[in-house]
Amino acid sequence: MDDPLILWGLAVVAAATALFVAFRLVVVDVNVPLATAVLRKMLVAGNRARALKLAAAAPRSVYMRAVRQALDAAEGDELQRRFDDELIAGLRPVRRLAPVSYLALVAGGLCAGLAATAEPPLWPPAIAAAVAALLALRNLGQVDALERRSRAGFTELLAPLVAAHPDLANEAPPAPPPSPSSSSSSPAADGPLALVATLDGREIARVTLDQAVVKLGRMPSSQLHLDDESVSRMHAVVEVSDDGAQLIDLGSERGTLRNGVRINKATLVAGDVLELGDVRVEVTTAR
Repeated sequence: MDDPLILWGLAVVAAATALFVAFRLVVVDVNVPLATAVLRKMLVAGNRARALKLAAAAPRSVYMRAVRQALDAAEGDELQRRFDDELIAGLRPVRRLAPVSYLALVAGGLCAGLAATAEPPLWPPAIAAAVAALLALRNLGQVDALERRSRAGFTELLAPLVAAHPDLANEAPPAPPPSPSSSSSSPAADGPLALVATLDGREIARVTLDQAVVKLGRMPSSQLHLDDESVSRMHAVVEVSDDGAQLIDLGSERGTLRNGVRINKATLVAGDVLELGDVRVEVTTAR
């Protein structure tokens, strides 16, 4: 087939459909790292209302809408569930555009091949169609990439969000002081802390507290993955800073105990023993 009109028609169809999907993706996207940094700064400063206004200022962004739903949550477990539900709902319309992207990919690839092998080769429609096909291929991967960026961004917000939540921000009664040998250990003195989880005397997970936020729970994406039904999906997080490591319970069903005392928030030191459901977690210095 070497009819220029037909080839140009295929190229136009491929380009139009690919650009349509790309535009829809741009509308629902946002600079997730930048938005997360700004929201996190507000939440750490206690400006939850300002963070809610900022999230509401981008109503078309699936990430900001999901964060807004989490900000309105009533309980710790609701934070993750509301975010997940809204994120999935927001991505559903663009996921439904996958057939359109496949149409652009097929039309673009077919046109590029036919135009390049025509006698003589018709390079303008071939190049236009090839670009449209590449754009369509990129569109197909953008939805999953947006979901990954959004979930990573919310992970960074989770600890300050829970800390700023009025229902979860009250400190529990102080736990019994650790022994002298334990109190002398600190991240500053002995390096970063580590968490060692055991169940029925068997080690099931271990993580070093060498990143800003460490998730603890039954979710596979948790840095300390505790695969036991007694542990909530998003059970707790540890926020690590220069001042130490702070454990924050996320409103888990069974709660979190430190040295036998139920806590909402607590600063960890080496020697602490945590209980998350039936799982025992020892706080040690990293080896």
